[in-house]
Amino acid sequence: MRWEEAWRVVGVLDREAVYGAHRGSDPTLDELKLLRLMRWSKTVSLLENLVAVLLVLLMICPPVLLASPVELGEAVRGATMLYNVLLFMLVFMVCSTSTLALQELGYLKVLLQLPLGPEDLKKVVMAYLIHEVAPILFIPPAYAVVVAERLASIPAFFLALAYGYASISLALVASISLSMVLWKKRGLVKGLRSKLMRAFWNSL
Repeated sequence: MRWEEAWRVVGVLDREAVYGAHRGSDPTLDELKLLRLMRWSKTVSLLENLVAVLLVLLMICPPVLLASPVELGEAVRGATMLYNVLLFMLVFMVCSTSTLALQELGYLKVLLQLPLGPEDLKKVVMAYLIHEVAPILFIPPAYAVVVAERLASIPAFFLALAYGYASISLALVASISLSMVLWKKRGLVKGLRSKLMRAFWNSL
């Protein structure tokens, strides 16, 4: 499976999620209404993500931008710590919700019944998670630019960028691990746990 196909599968999953959420309350739901609902759902989701990203940037950037030269070092350290914590928490919450939604909506069971190998499953799961956290991925470069500009240091840009994406990666690992524990307690079959975990670790 190519990545383009994995993204198309994610699009189908989004479509099914919207359809499943409205089919019970709207017996007249047709293709045209479904398209409108999908556009509305994407618009609302985009606005929510943009607001979340903006709020994070407003919390971490002003202390660095407004710090005096004497206080700049301390301001960068404090803002960077907050930056790492916020990224971890935000990605952890989004990915935990998304991975659990995959199971609750029955999508993983459907995918595992298809002729998909471990690599294919990996691509679909990772494409789905990337789709969910995509706006958050723009926070590290934005913050890194602010830090590098204030410190007048190119290495600071790459260091801040690395810290951010390291926090995101750790949050992904933690969210998948939590999902595995919860799915195990709910009696999910061993094959599904092993395939999904292997798919995730192979994707890192």
